[in-house]
Amino acid sequence: MPSDQEEKRAKARVIFGSRLAGPVERRDEIQRRSTNVAGVMVPPRPVEPDNCCMSGCVNCVWDRFRDELEEWAARTAEARGRLTARRTSQATSVDDDGGGREANWDVVLDTSDTDPNRLFKDIPVGIREFMRTEKLLREKHTRQAMING
Repeated sequence: MPSDQEEKRAKARVIFGSRLAGPVERRDEIQRRSTNVAGVMVPPRPVEPDNCCMSGCVNCVWDRFRDELEEWAARTAEARGRLTARRTSQATSVDDDGGGREANWDVVLDTSDTDPNRLFKDIPVGIREFMRTEKLLREKHTRQAMING
């Protein structure tokens, strides 16, 4: 029989969806779904949230989306770099790696729009600016907390 806490979480998932899981639960879910590519754990590309309530939550789903998308882009770029380095270091001729085509790599990465300047191009400008402002505020508060001890 589930505990009261488990029952409350199950009800909240029905109403709000599982993407509102706590930070530890969310991190565990992402780690379980990550793929090891050339020694880099690459998380799955996050899905744009559809459950924002627009009420100014402290931990808005758009903030989480931005963080996860930036992490995905960084990990994907790191894995792509390692795969490229591995491919070029192992090949002594064009034919050694099958002509150097990405189709011959061990893993095919979703590298669409990992450029930080284009990462959020499909997000409406109002949401992009909201995410940018929230990130700047969070960084400012973090710096102030470090200074104030």
